[in-house]
Amino acid sequence: MPRETGFPDHPHRGLTTVTNILQGQWAHEDFLGNCGTLQPGEVQWMSAGRGIMHCEMPVHDGPNAVDPVALQLWVDLPAEKKMVPPSYQGLKKEEIPVARPSEGVEIGVISGESHGVVNEKREVALGGTWWLDIKLSKPGAKVWQPIPAGWTAFIYIVEGNLQVHEGAPIDEQNTAILTKNSEENGVLLRLPSGDSRPTRAALFAGPPLDQAVYTRGPFVMTNKKDAYAAVDDFNARRNGFENVEGWRSSIGKGMRIRFPEIGIK
Repeated sequence: MPRETGFPDHPHRGLTTVTNILQGQWAHEDFLGNCGTLQPGEVQWMSAGRGIMHCEMPVHDGPNAVDPVALQLWVDLPAEKKMVPPSYQGLKKEEIPVARPSEGVEIGVISGESHGVVNEKREVALGGTWWLDIKLSKPGAKVWQPIPAGWTAFIYIVEGNLQVHEGAPIDEQNTAILTKNSEENGVLLRLPSGDSRPTRAALFAGPPLDQAVYTRGPFVMTNKKDAYAAVDDFNARRNGFENVEGWRSSIGKGMRIRFPEIGIK
């Protein structure tokens, strides 16, 4: 994310965002009083619940600072949890447990489990969703990653090439959506033959939610009525958005993201 960009003050409802910093520094601040700067390898969970206002901005300290690069996942909250109080938590790089099932394979368990390494607390925070940070560093490295049968799962290749089962190698910055047949319980991942460049991929998996998704700008609900109600609640500063009135982040430079096309003021 280059200088003079970012995501100044803006609201959310009905979802959890999870951000993993890959490079550079990233600042966060919200109207609950949570604030700080994330370093490479660190993770933050921000569960909007019934309503939150926050700001996310790149940090460039010094003339040699690099542009921040991050992965951010939006997790749809179950219908019964969309109006819970908002929450925030961070995770230092050294707090992420790592599985090393074979030579040249390293799996950071941001949430969920892999080869006996479990991060239950973070899985709960994500509503049961797994996030595995998979690194294959040696030619021929491969790993079988179990996934509960019937779960929805996909893989994003951050860098390098990745082979899924016996398929053709997938280039970086592409996504592979996995099948979820009841008889399938995992996925085989490998560094393609003859490829010496390390591969890094993010595997996401979770039980499917049997609910509709209806978005209205930054609000994610299960029906049109509730999505429009979120806009009305924000504009009226009620039902979770009371703290918006008069709040401005210290990192957003006085800016606010507005959504005039959908009536958010």
